[in-house]
Amino acid sequence: MSLNAAFPKFEVDIKGLWTTREEEAQVAKFEEWYKRLKTKSAAREIAAKSKSFCFIDLPAELRNRVYAFAFQNEKRFGEQRSLALLATPAVTRVSKQIRQETLPLFFATTSFRLDVASYLAPNPGGRTGHYTSRARYQNSGKLHIKQEVKKAIRCAGDKALIRNIEFYVCNARDWRARDRIRGIDPSFVVFTAKIKVEKGNLMLDVSLNSSSGDQSGMSDSVAAAMADMKAAIENASTKQDFQGFSLQDLEQIVKILRH
Repeated sequence: MSLNAAFPKFEVDIKGLWTTREEEAQVAKFEEWYKRLKTKSAAREIAAKSKSFCFIDLPAELRNRVYAFAFQNEKRFGEQRSLALLATPAVTRVSKQIRQETLPLFFATTSFRLDVASYLAPNPGGRTGHYTSRARYQNSGKLHIKQEVKKAIRCAGDKALIRNIEFYVCNARDWRARDRIRGIDPSFVVFTAKIKVEKGNLMLDVSLNSSSGDQSGMSDSVAAAMADMKAAIENASTKQDFQGFSLQDLEQIVKILRH
């Protein structure tokens, strides 16, 4: 807001004045200050007259870059990037429209980890008595994802497709040994299934965990679980226009671990 009307106009002319060098220097200093003042005034006028832009009016490509930057600075679901502990980025809560744009992008561009359990029965002659617990059986073949995460994925709709995820499969009897934040201890992981989807092409690696303990007496059951999980993943990727895995796909993939 301009207050110039409260002050009379004036001009500085010291040619007819008897002045000292110090006074002339002060006048010169004032002139420089006044030039800077006029520059600042012009900038303020431009800013006052210009309209603020709406973020959603930016090109989609530019918005996606902003979203990607926001995702990189979100560290709210642990160092292991567990899908089960996911907290959606703050930017997804700005508005409904932005949430619809950001959630699918977030799930598609983030690498997740998910710990799951399998009801692995021993071979004849192997260890017994470890897999009959009802609680252990119920822990098998489930995603163990909190309801808030499921709600976020469903809120993103059909476009919420996960393209990078690693399953860490442990014995059902060892499920309680997991740490909620750090995940399953590597020594309890029986095998892993690492999934990556690029331009609709599936890259899959299902392999035994080299750091796990002795699995004698369970080799047949483990081999069957690995083969079944591999087949379930490959089957889910055969859908037309496949670009990633939905929450329902993940549920069906993990369900086969519940023998």
